[in-house]
Amino acid sequence: MTQPNEVPRPQIGWLLGLLLLTNLVGVDGARGSEAGLLDDPRDEEFFGDDTTDDSPPTQPAQPSQPEGDKSLDDLLLGEGSGQESADLTGRLLSELTTEKLQIGGMVYLRLSASQAQEERGPVVASPNLLDLFLDARPNDRTRAYARGRLVYTPLSSTMVPGVTPEAEETRALLDQLFVHFDVGRWMFLTVGKQPVRWGTSRLWNPVDGINASKKDPLAFFDERTGVPMVKAHLPIEPLGLNAIGLLMLQGDGRWDELGAALRLEKPLGTAEVGLSGVLTERSDPLTLPQLLAGTSADRHREYQLGLDLSAGVWDLDLTAEAALTFLQDEGSLRRELFKTNGWDALVQATLGASYTLKYDASEYIVFGAEYFYNRNGLEHKSGYLEAIATGSASPFYLGRHYAALYILLPMPGNWNNTSFTLSNIGNLSDGSGLTRFDMRTDILTWVKLEAYLSGNWGTKGGEFRFGMEEIPFVPDSSLPYPLLQGGVNLRMDL
Repeated sequence: MTQPNEVPRPQIGWLLGLLLLTNLVGVDGARGSEAGLLDDPRDEEFFGDDTTDDSPPTQPAQPSQPEGDKSLDDLLLGEGSGQESADLTGRLLSELTTEKLQIGGMVYLRLSASQAQEERGPVVASPNLLDLFLDARPNDRTRAYARGRLVYTPLSSTMVPGVTPEAEETRALLDQLFVHFDVGRWMFLTVGKQPVRWGTSRLWNPVDGINASKKDPLAFFDERTGVPMVKAHLPIEPLGLNAIGLLMLQGDGRWDELGAALRLEKPLGTAEVGLSGVLTERSDPLTLPQLLAGTSADRHREYQLGLDLSAGVWDLDLTAEAALTFLQDEGSLRRELFKTNGWDALVQATLGASYTLKYDASEYIVFGAEYFYNRNGLEHKSGYLEAIATGSASPFYLGRHYAALYILLPMPGNWNNTSFTLSNIGNLSDGSGLTRFDMRTDILTWVKLEAYLSGNWGTKGGEFRFGMEEIPFVPDSSLPYPLLQGGVNLRMDL
């Protein structure tokens, strides 16, 4: 019979297992990071530390065991009273709160509604996320990180009925899983699935050739998961240069299907320049008949050369990116700039500028503009259905020319925890656009409220007013023209 103050043996075993887990498993990542990046304050120990001290890391002092106290082993083996077993529970739980391991995550609940021009009522969606992470840092030179994600979508819909599939109600994803350490404090290695984001522009990132999908420029949270790779970061301090090399684990395991990338970053006065090269594999675009027939997509090699910069000129912050991509496929949905030795060449480029206006001692407002040229985009809306249905084009990357204007108003007046954004994006190729107002505020220490309202305008059938009275190959069907969208999100850090 268990005494009132005695901890049952099975519970002790579970607590011991948790204690062992804290010394074996870990995670990286910011609590509720909006971009999925590594913005935990402790990341500076690994990604921003310029120390050259080669001495071995100092281990934290272990508390001495008071004379007469029984060890954890004695208590686990039953060599103690009921009160001592109860004390064991507290000692084990205390170990779980040490700085060696952090456990946390994020609950992200979203509810959105979209109103089409011809529909009587809105269509409601609720894509929710649960992220959990383990972040282990035994010392200042090593780190292990794991981050899992559960996607729960109780309300689902399909873009093109009968063509595009409905989303699964519940999905489990591995977002990140990596180990980070240094080699003699002069090179830093990160091995495993990890996020990599390249580029300087706010809305469009042509030089981001590592990720297979493009980010949504208006999303509060970047849902793209990490990429399996080995990353080597080599700061070259005498030249003021950062060198980053990647070996991407992709394909079917053959060595000639692996991807690779190299990036050099160099500050030049008030500017910073980045030069990158990427070798990767992508799936060939399918035509609509191939998609309906269930044809499997082939893969092709892609080479990308990228250049990006950010600079301060007078009161302006300037950004620019340009990427030249060479690919081997002959897909009909590609719009090549030129051909050379059997390779198609594509170019994408952005140019942006922002101006910060101070209207009080600690108050300011930001005005910005950005232009995007997308050679891989369509010049006419007639090809949109096929491109959207086959997934060969992403939102905000469907047309040939884009322009955007935005205003940022962070924490105005007494609204110390609230920021506002007004964005206007236009597809200049088809004459359609989207205007959106965003608000973000902290309602409690760990809870953030996000809300947005957007309206579609311009040419019917354009990207931002895409609809059809009759869908080809799908009898008695139509796709209504979008008019308004709105949503409310709650995000709580764990």
